[in-house]
Amino acid sequence: MQPYADPPDTAYLQELRSCEALDLALDALESTAPLQANSVRLRHLAGLSYDQIAERLGTTPGAAKASTSIGLQRLKEIMTNGSCGTGEDA
Repeated sequence: MQPYADPPDTAYLQELRSCEALDLALDALESTAPLQANSVRLRHLAGLSYDQIAERLGTTPGAAKASTSIGLQRLKEIMTNGSCGTGEDA
């Protein structure tokens, strides 16, 4: 058994890279979980390794990986529920 879930598919992040909805969702995530938001940004938008993320955020590579995975899940929930500034909060 893995100590963390498999990270969700991130292909949609690449497609939405310059999309305002993604920016709004990341801002919403950052307001409640800044470490997760920064981890997602650094991993999937800046292309940094977990070691590089850990160094920048002052944590361990394992914690950076977990933060990124949880952040991706929460980001997807925010975007799915429309709670990134569209007025359609669930």
